[in-house]
Amino acid sequence: MVRLLAFLLVLIVNCAVGPAEAEPEPLRAYLSVFQSGQVIVAKAANGAVIRRIPVKDRDGIAAIAVSHAGDSLFVVDDSLHSRLRVFDTKTFSVLKEEHFEDRVLNFSDYKLMHLSADGHWLFLYTYSYPGNKSGIRVFDARHLELLPSEITGLACSRPLLASAASGSVFALCPGRIQELSPPTGGAANFTSGAGVAHQLTEISAAAATSDGHHLYIVGTADANVGWQLVQWDIGGVETARRDLSAMLDVQPNALGGYRTSWLGVSSSSRMLALVLDSDLWLIDRDTLRVSAHDQLPSPALAACMFPDGDSVLTLHSAQRANEVRLGVRSLATGAHALAAIRTGWNKVSPAALAAGP
Repeated sequence: MVRLLAFLLVLIVNCAVGPAEAEPEPLRAYLSVFQSGQVIVAKAANGAVIRRIPVKDRDGIAAIAVSHAGDSLFVVDDSLHSRLRVFDTKTFSVLKEEHFEDRVLNFSDYKLMHLSADGHWLFLYTYSYPGNKSGIRVFDARHLELLPSEITGLACSRPLLASAASGSVFALCPGRIQELSPPTGGAANFTSGAGVAHQLTEISAAAATSDGHHLYIVGTADANVGWQLVQWDIGGVETARRDLSAMLDVQPNALGGYRTSWLGVSSSSRMLALVLDSDLWLIDRDTLRVSAHDQLPSPALAACMFPDGDSVLTLHSAQRANEVRLGVRSLATGAHALAAIRTGWNKVSPAALAAGP
């Protein structure tokens, strides 16, 4: 009788409590430091290394991107005879390897590749050094195959790309914004439309709201005007421009020397997150007023947003030559975290950065 009562008691307690919920997977940072020969996968909160993936980066930094779901890692490395590998982020097995010609051998992650926010398309920047010609190849991330040729009808050969979770993709050139159209029917490649004009002559960062209805661009109009924020309500016939120095309450010449600039939109689309060198500004999207300003630990080598759109990840040099530091800033709570990662390499810049669940 006693054993029976004990058994019933345990059964009642288990039914009341229910099965234990699985712990959420820690947020991950993916980074590559030029000529370190590796892509490092680490826990963003404490810097604990999960995996080190060998890469060939002696001729140019390895480019990296992570799918929104966090299940696929894209790595581009090697030299002019370029290599794209798609990894399963749980097993780190190679799902697909493709080879293409003339990847950009930049010493930074600027204009190396762009994964669309819906995760469907990976855009690979190319440059033919003998022919002095730029281009963009497109990889179909759903079917794991390269499209046969480059995007047609672009206003410039090396646009900055931005995209929305809704599926919209935008090509940003000096003076013009174009929306890109994916292959449909019998078409084999992306095409670009007429778009809309804007007044920026140099574009450094861009981001779109998740619904694809609004696009924001940071850049300069000319040497005497300084940094500007341009807004385009998609479908409108013109853009609106605001002076960033007035918005951020800084001297106009204080923005000219920034080495790193990055722009993101929060998951709620209520807030813009702007990183300029060693500063992080949060800007209310409706009023375009600064709601918070953080001084980062040091100038950011790179910045990105976690796929949930609620936290910003920044990468910084550390006091030790073979270390970098990860900074995580919650947009909702303002909480900060800083962690160090050993790279095993005596250089810390340039670097590429991506974030995933």
